[in-house]
Amino acid sequence: MRRPRSVRSVVVAVGVVAAVVAALLWWHGESATSNHASPAEPPTEAARPRDLVGLVVVERNREEHGQRRAFEDDGWTFVNVAEPDHALLAVSPALLPAREAELRAQLASAPPGVEHLANVVVVATSARDAATRIAAVEAISRMRVDAAQRALVELLPKLAANDPARRVLVPLLRPASASDESIAELIALLDSPAIASDEKEQIAMTLAMLSLRDGVPLNQPMSTAARALIERMTSLATRAHTAKRS
Repeated sequence: MRRPRSVRSVVVAVGVVAAVVAALLWWHGESATSNHASPAEPPTEAARPRDLVGLVVVERNREEHGQRRAFEDDGWTFVNVAEPDHALLAVSPALLPAREAELRAQLASAPPGVEHLANVVVVATSARDAATRIAAVEAISRMRVDAAQRALVELLPKLAANDPARRVLVPLLRPASASDESIAELIALLDSPAIASDEKEQIAMTLAMLSLRDGVPLNQPMSTAARALIERMTSLATRAHTAKRS
């Protein structure tokens, strides 16, 4: 039996309304769920750097391993190296009783910096072996700073008259120029009773040569004997220079 048109329209309308209501209920439920559900917590800021550091460490380890393999393939061998001996590097005088030979080798092979000048001076005056004292004196001269030259000037009268280190030291008294501050200190040595006559002549010759080289007269205050000695050495140096040129 065929339904009237009006009945069919009512049925269709009811169906449409039901579908709309169902859709609204579904949307409302989804919205409520999304509003009340706890969202997934993002990684904290503290965790992210650790993850990045871990990745960087892994990558660097991989690169280091590759480099190590490359060196080994070329025939290199990796060995464990002991920690540096800071007392030895600083030329500590405390090592003199038991390790003087090591100190001497250190002074000869790797002269210390000027920051260890005081230690080297103590070694130069306190070492048992003349070879160690000589190594200390030469290490001071290689520092090539004004403080080192002054240390040599002060060290000279402290060494025994027959000390081989003393004979090595005198020729190392070489100021940078005739106007250097240590010139006055060298002139004072010419009147010191602790300085031998031959040592005074060497010092006076150094002063004369500096004056001639730089064309600067030595006008510092000095005794009559010191000035006479410097003038005599200047005359000798001038004659030697003239003879060499002719």
